[in-house]
Parts: sequence; C-alpha cells; structure tokens
Amino acid sequence: MNQVQRQLEDVAAENRHLRKLAGVPDNFGVDLAQLKLQGEKKIENYTRLIKVLQDDNYKLEEERARLKH
Repeated sequence: MNQVQRQLEDVAAENRHLRKLAGVPDNFGVDLAQLKLQGEKKIENYTRLIKVLQDDNYKLEEERARLKH
C-alpha cells in the first residue's frame, strides 16, 4: 500500500511539473470518464468495421471460388 501511495505521489509531482512547463493552469481539468467513453466507442466502431470487412472478405472468397469452377 505504501509503495502504491509513493508511486501516486510521484505521478502527482510529475503532473504538477509538466503542467508548469506547459503553462497549463492547475484548475484545468479533463473529464476522464468522457475520454474513456470515447475510447470505448472507437474500439466498438473498429470492432464492427472488422466484422463487416471479414464478412465481405468471406463473401468475395466464396464468389472467387464459384467463378473459378
């Protein structure tokens, strides 16, 4: 538990330092839940696209085999 706490303190200190270097105010925040939701939506969209492309590929392979015979 202490190790995790130290790591969290290190991350917070690094965050403060990087904000200072970038000139980002301390009260500037990002909604992490929204970022995660957007990431999940992208993954879901790519998963659907992969499924569609695999289906199209399967149909084209069937058609190619049929035309070959």
